[in-house]
Amino acid sequence: MHRHSRSGSPVVRPSLLPLAYFVLCISCQILFVSALALFIPDLAQSISFDILNAFSMLLGLWVAIRFGGAPAIRFSRPQKCLPVCILAFAGGLLLSYLDLQAKAVLGDPALTGNFATIRESIQAHEYLRASMLILPCCLFYPILEEGIFRGMLYEAFLRTGRSRFLSITLGSGLFALMHLTSRLEVLPALDIFLLGVVLSWLTLRSASLIPAVLLHAAFNAMAVVVQARLL
Repeated sequence: MHRHSRSGSPVVRPSLLPLAYFVLCISCQILFVSALALFIPDLAQSISFDILNAFSMLLGLWVAIRFGGAPAIRFSRPQKCLPVCILAFAGGLLLSYLDLQAKAVLGDPALTGNFATIRESIQAHEYLRASMLILPCCLFYPILEEGIFRGMLYEAFLRTGRSRFLSITLGSGLFALMHLTSRLEVLPALDIFLLGVVLSWLTLRSASLIPAVLLHAAFNAMAVVVQARLL
């Protein structure tokens, strides 16, 4: 898809960069999980889908970096590292709690999908199964999604000549699009979009992906604890 010049920079139409990165990452997810389920179904059934999905996202991110170059904003140590990271984690917990309270007021169902499975697994003392659902949600996905959306895609939009505001808006829109369920609900999509905007702002302010990863991880962790009714 990309060719490289002698200097190593990608030779590609700038307007295609965001779409190319997004398609690469999503395609790797779909192809990897589908191929494993088709050719090695026993292995696919024995491993959590979230583990497979996280691995395929890592593959997609690697492909995007391989062909498009590493983003300028990376997992580097931010300035005032400790207070920034503590505030990011605490902010993630607070935002998630407020989000869950708002969903409760709106009548959003609290125990669905993986959250129900996590609760059932813990009640049955199947801790390995529960951890294979919790780890991707609270660790793998925050790292990979921040690398893709606040790292690769944000910079790709900037390379097209778009402003920071528009780059954040478009990247957050794709972030929400990837999290849409089959029901295509508007409020959850808006919820994820606003989270993407906050994560993008935090990444720009800190010039590092680490605070955004911590906020994202805390946001998901609070959702797991509350929606799986672990407390």
